[in-house]
Amino acid sequence: ILGHYYSGVTREIDKALETYDLWKQTYPRDPVPHINSGTLDAQRGETERAIQAYSQAIEIDPARRIAYSNLFAKYIELDRLDAARALLERQIKVLGETPDAQFKLYEIASRQGDRATADRYAAIIEKGPLTANLLALRSAETAAAGRMRESRQLTERYAAMLRQLGLTERALTATSQVVVASAFVGQNSAARELGERLAATPAADRGIDTNINLAFAYAKMGDTARARRYLADANLASVPDAQLRELLTQ
Repeated sequence: ILGHYYSGVTREIDKALETYDLWKQTYPRDPVPHINSGTLDAQRGETERAIQAYSQAIEIDPARRIAYSNLFAKYIELDRLDAARALLERQIKVLGETPDAQFKLYEIASRQGDRATADRYAAIIEKGPLTANLLALRSAETAAAGRMRESRQLTERYAAMLRQLGLTERALTATSQVVVASAFVGQNSAARELGERLAATPAADRGIDTNINLAFAYAKMGDTARARRYLADANLASVPDAQLRELLTQ
């Protein structure tokens, strides 16, 4: 509790880490302080220390799912795909091939350009509980590859699933991300078409993330007046991103 107080309330990260170090010494077979300190290390950008902490947590408790998940995220962040795959193989030996593990195997195969393996796992995932996660990831992948029509179709499916779950604001945000991607690859007509659809939703219902994304998109398309309007709708004290500030001054 004290560690969470220092890290989450007073933001005294050093004191929080000292608390977790004492916890490790007092209870050397408890993986929790290693996971917690790893999370703080990750937040401070000390990725290697975070990797060591999560790895130690797994050594102590090989069935601790969150330690695998956090360590996998760090390996992906550093593009250490072989290490990520080895970690997943270890996780599967202990916990079985869960839907979460299948999703991560898809992600690795996709990043490595192994479409046959990626498609095989995608077919499995689409029949399980992580269909929405897969649609979101595939939408991002296709947008990064410049296949915007496919990305929009995937996003429409993803947004429809979110709306069915009552997550309307997240559905709008997902669509607004495609507006940004379209604008940044020069597909302005498609970006404006989707942007107009989102504009039909009242500003307060769109949410901060959607309004900021729309501001980005219209600033990129050179419509700074409209970009500033969406930024005003976000109701922020200042422009939150340096790139957006630069676009607004061009």
